[in-house]
Amino acid sequence: DHCPDNAAGEKYARVCKGVKRIMSKHSLDASQVAIWCDWACISQDDPTELRLGIDSLIAYAARSDYILIPVASDPVSVQNFRIAENPIALNNYGERAWCRLEVYMFMCVSEVRQRPPRCYGFGPIDCEGFLGRKPRERLLPLYTSSTKDIAFDLDRLPSMGELTVEADRSIIQDTEENMRNFYVHRAILEQRLKLETNVRRRKCRLSGKQVRCIDIHLLAETIFLDAEMASRVAYLHLDSNLIGPAGTKILMDEVVCNPIAQSLTMLDLSKNPGLGKEGVSYIAEGLMRQTCSIAALSLSACNLSSDAAQVLAAAVPYTQRLNRISLSYNSIEDAGCRALVEASGGVEDPFVSLEMEGNPLSTASFAQVAKMSAARELGYDGRRHITALRMQEKLPELEPDSGSTNSEPCMHLTHACLAALLAAAEEDEEGEEEEESSPLNCSPMCSS
Repeated sequence: DHCPDNAAGEKYARVCKGVKRIMSKHSLDASQVAIWCDWACISQDDPTELRLGIDSLIAYAARSDYILIPVASDPVSVQNFRIAENPIALNNYGERAWCRLEVYMFMCVSEVRQRPPRCYGFGPIDCEGFLGRKPRERLLPLYTSSTKDIAFDLDRLPSMGELTVEADRSIIQDTEENMRNFYVHRAILEQRLKLETNVRRRKCRLSGKQVRCIDIHLLAETIFLDAEMASRVAYLHLDSNLIGPAGTKILMDEVVCNPIAQSLTMLDLSKNPGLGKEGVSYIAEGLMRQTCSIAALSLSACNLSSDAAQVLAAAVPYTQRLNRISLSYNSIEDAGCRALVEASGGVEDPFVSLEMEGNPLSTASFAQVAKMSAARELGYDGRRHITALRMQEKLPELEPDSGSTNSEPCMHLTHACLAALLAAAEEDEEGEEEEESSPLNCSPMCSS
């Protein structure tokens, strides 16, 4: 009664054709090919047998070299199949939780085994053949360089898919979490191995690795408690993950503001929609610490509001080395943008570059950000890396900002003292070039 095929056996015939195409494409010996079919190989009626079959999904995925998805012949399925670059884009497949789970498991295991994710779809690429001929059928690869990131997108994880029986969601969540534990730990250990085997490597890349709050401790212990290793990491990529406020606090305390991680100048937390205002507050607090060396911060596509932007803006004037912030594709409105512009030095003399495209801003706000970018490109950046004391020694004509209520020395410069500022900057750059030429100096930052 629950057979997934029609009376004509269309899906079965398509699976057979697809298997033969894969065998031909990869020169496989038919006598050595075994096929595992989810509906046929997992009991659908006995709850105990069903659970045992589901618990074995990881083992099945680990033993599979290919995955084949038969595509239906209705117009929507055909159209989606023609343009699909990943399994999640297939009609009546990518939206379903159980289908997502099998692809998710296969992709994770493929990466762990360091093999290409050979996932194929087989079906018609047109609805009606020319002059009444049968529709053309094709075997198409359903993976690209971005497939893994799409499969692991927060909104497209198996546990977020559609279900006929809602009680199945807890089963899928448990299976997904078990796979994720193994996958994330392996990804962090792989980064340590890369750093150990290449002393010139400066990046720790964990983009789209499903890193959660509970995994940040492992990251800190595995990489950032090793003084030699931590001192080399300059770029930390944690974009497209599952990090929330609790993980952000641990990250700033144990990684970013770690005194032995002084070379860490770039932090990418883009596409972590769970950060929220609270997560941004932990980032802002950390950026103001003396032990924080972050110069570039990316918080794009994190679903941040103006409130979160204002929290970050309050910390910007007191950061140590921050000079670039990316907040593109969030939900920041004019009030948040205005606070960031003012905190970054204003339109004329900005010391921080802002990236704000993709936010619901007015034309006036976009114009302000554009003027800031132009000013930075022309060199009116205030040279934030020169301390207030050194600037006052070289630039006695510094004028306070009449609109500022801050009691600390203002860093905004008039055009009258710009020439002196640039001369001082050139002296510092010459000193930096001499330091960078020495093999004993690994830090790219200016000394203050």
